[in-house]
Amino acid sequence: MLMHAITHQSKVIDRPCLARRLSVFIDLPKLVIMSVNWPETIFEHFKAADVRQVAYVPDAGHKRRIELCEADAEIHAVSLTTEEEGVAMMGGAWVGGQRGVLLLQSSGVGNCINMLSLQHECRMPIVMLVTMRGEWGET
Repeated sequence: MLMHAITHQSKVIDRPCLARRLSVFIDLPKLVIMSVNWPETIFEHFKAADVRQVAYVPDAGHKRRIELCEADAEIHAVSLTTEEEGVAMMGGAWVGGQRGVLLLQSSGVGNCINMLSLQHECRMPIVMLVTMRGEWGET
């Protein structure tokens, strides 16, 4: 069984459904991520999947992954002003024959809902890696 676990403030969250969905795009053979090195592990899978374009709105949750992508000469990393731009960029990457990943925060998902109709209507794939903003009970 494909297993994907992430740690969040010392809690392990089991997400086998997420791993199955990601495995369509990125080969995740029994990937278990349970350390502070999970950004590097995800980046390694980007490389193995031949991801060539990474779009992002600057975010602390993706900080290390963004640094890795920007440092890699084979990956075109683009800082966006809005999440909608990333949806369009990922569509363009697919049309141009390249794989791309959109990195965004949970609060940014709502900003690009209308733009996601592009991928839906044109049947273009999109991979979005979303970090959570805030914590339950946070004031």
